[in-house]
Order: sequence, then C-alpha cells, then structure tokens
Amino acid sequence: MALDRVEESLDWSLFLKPQQDARRYREQLRTYISETLPELVGQLGDGDETVLVPPQADPRIRYLTVPIRMFEGEGASGLSDIPVRGTGDGDTPLLFGHALTVDDIADVLLQQLRLPGLRTQRAAEVPLHDLAWTSVRPAGLLPFLDKRQTLRAALRRQLRAGGSTVALRREDLRFRTPAEGRNETSALLVAVLDVSASMGEIERRLARTLFFWTKRFLVLCYPHVEIRYVVHHTDAYEVSADQFFAVQEDGGTRCSAAYAQVLELVRSWPGGSNVYVLHVTDGDNQPGDMDRAVELARQLADVSNLFGYVEINPVRPPSELLTRLTNSMNSSSRSYQVRSARDVYPALCRLFSDSKERTGAVG
Repeated sequence: MALDRVEESLDWSLFLKPQQDARRYREQLRTYISETLPELVGQLGDGDETVLVPPQADPRIRYLTVPIRMFEGEGASGLSDIPVRGTGDGDTPLLFGHALTVDDIADVLLQQLRLPGLRTQRAAEVPLHDLAWTSVRPAGLLPFLDKRQTLRAALRRQLRAGGSTVALRREDLRFRTPAEGRNETSALLVAVLDVSASMGEIERRLARTLFFWTKRFLVLCYPHVEIRYVVHHTDAYEVSADQFFAVQEDGGTRCSAAYAQVLELVRSWPGGSNVYVLHVTDGDNQPGDMDRAVELARQLADVSNLFGYVEINPVRPPSELLTRLTNSMNSSSRSYQVRSARDVYPALCRLFSDSKERTGAVG
C-alpha cells in the first residue's frame, strides 16, 4: 500500500529529536553553570529567585537534507550564513536566554561542598511535633480512635469465632498514637552578623548571600537544622530571622561579646553536637578586645564542627583579628576575606571542604 511505502521512507529518528535537543540543552546549561559558578553564586541568594543567562551565540537556520519535491529549489543542506534576526525595525538580533533558578545553581554548587571534619556525632532527638501519628495501640484517648483499625480488629475476631454478625467490644478498640521517638541527626547553625555602623550596604548584601548558601547546604546534609541568629556591635543579642538583616546599630565593635553569646547558646543546645558557627563582619574590632576575642573564638572552635570567620572588606588588607585567628585556630576553624561578590564562591569552598588548608585570607 502507498501508506506502507510512506512509513518506510520516514526517518523515525526525527521523533526523538525533541528529547535529544532537550537533553543536549540541559548538558550545555550545566556546563555554563560550572564555568560561571563564582559569578552566579554571588548574584543569587540576596532575595533574587532567578538570574538570566545571556545568549551564547546568534541562532542560525540549519537546512535539513530532504528529498526534492515540487516547488522546491536545489539548495544544499547545512548551516546558513545568515543569522536569525528580529521582526522589528532595524537590525536588532533575536536574542534567546534562560532564567536560572536557585535550584539550578544549587545542584551544581552543593555537589562541590563537603562537611569539614565529618565524623559520627551523637544524634539529637527529634522534637515531638515532627513525629507522625502512625502507631496504633489498644489503649488511648477517645478523640484519637482509629475507626478503620477498630473495625478490622473486630472483623478478625469475628472470623476467628465463626460468627455471622460483628459487634464491637472493648478489646477491639484501636487508637492512633505518635510513633516512638527516633534519633535522627540534627544540626545547629548559629549565624552571627556584625551590625555596627561600619557595615555598609555592600557588606550586608554579601553577608546575606553567604548565610543563604550556608543554610542551603546544611539543610541538604541534615534532616533537621535549627538556626539561631545573633547580631552584635559592642553588645550582642539574639534576634529572629526577620530582624536579622533589619538591625542597624551605631558605635564600635566588640567581637568578644558575640562569641560569649554564641558559647552560651551552644552549651545550652540539647543536641550537643553538629554545631556550625558562621561569623560575618567587616574586620573592625576594638584594639583592647583582641585577646579576649581570640580566646573565646578558640573555645568556640573546640565545641563546634565548624567555626567560620568571614571578613568582608573590599579595599583594606586583612585585619589584625583575621590574621590572629588564622595563625592560632585549630582544624575546626576556617577564615576567609571577601572583597566582592565573586569571592563568595571560593569562601564557601574554603568553609565547606576537606582540604588541609583550613584557614587563610585573600591576598
């Protein structure tokens, strides 16, 4: 039949072309993310949800090799020399772009990060409100009566007895109760932010980006992550998540006040392990506070999986506090100096890596 001859002449591989193109496009997009990761990480995390990828080249028309039919010329197949243009006035090219989301970038970034000094820790008990009411018992409160399980119990009893009618008894009652408390690994993240007058808009924006990716990574590594927020100038106090980036204080800076507050939080945390502390500041600290700040930071590193000190300073060399912390801290501490949004990515790699180079600063 003519229809059979038409089917035999069709190139069925063309039906797979859309899936192949989509897979190739995803691979190219992932390559682009890997090559431009420092720029992308610095752009996202500050309240933005997407970033537009610029077109990599002018799209061009590709002619397919097809049999010559009526009203068609004899042009050769291949890539044309004429780029696709827009339909408006002028010679404006038709641009194509892709809006990358946080998840697109996180899939590539978070695979390159590692928990420093990963070791088995005592698991913290899951809070009661996180437990599912999946356990069924013969005793309990009447509001939690499981009617389906109760009816099943009565039917089983009646079938064993050989009776023809089902009558509920006290022994048939089944009640929903919380599942037994199980131990699951949880973590504590203490976010510490310098809110003194010297912290400008650029410093606060970079700090927001650092905290965003740190939280995102720890949530991926642990089933439960508790986050506590501490701000400081000459004094330190705990705030809510909404207040964390909204607080702005006048006056100087005493980092020891923040470290003392964090030590109190860590020692009172019921989990007792998997503690991560990230302090972001511009490096200004009162000269008379250096010794106490370094000593408290050393104590904090001893009780933490990670004590991270990130100094955001676009123009000045590393501060005295950063230098002293770099030279005196143990293997649980990491330090880095961030000068621009492009330094956020290497700072994250320094904080969360298994590299032997645990401390340092941008030169």
